Amino acid sequence: MAQIKPMPKQNQKLTQKQIKQLDKQIVRQLTQVCHLAQNEIDGFEWLTHVVDYANLAKSLKVILVFATSEQRVNAQREHANKIKAWVVEYLQPLDITFSNIDKQIQFDSEQACNNQHNGNWQYRLTCLH
Repeated sequence: MAQIKPMPKQNQKLTQKQIKQLDKQIVRQLTQVCHLAQNEIDGFEWLTHVVDYANLAKSLKVILVFATSEQRVNAQREHANKIKAWVVEYLQPLDITFSNIDKQIQFDSEQACNNQHNGNWQYRLTCLH
């Protein structure tokens, strides 16, 4: 198993190599959250993240994607606190914190993307998240 390295101090500008390494670590940690959600939350399909590494604490967004809008709403109502706790727990070894977790952990659905952006997730993520 790869060693987890905490991110550099907040005011320190990251090099391209550090950004690449940190992104790999974030993906590895969020993959664990993804597996938990797939096993425990109805309709959960996948997750992704977007971030500006120049302002990580304020810009990091984790987007959880559900099959239908109804499943998204149910998950937000019934599992939001659990999901937020998982994300915080799994990103903590990287010393990643959120400035506003309620806005930075977001819920979406395949159904909404298909209806509003013709299934184009890349465009949807840049527009909405």
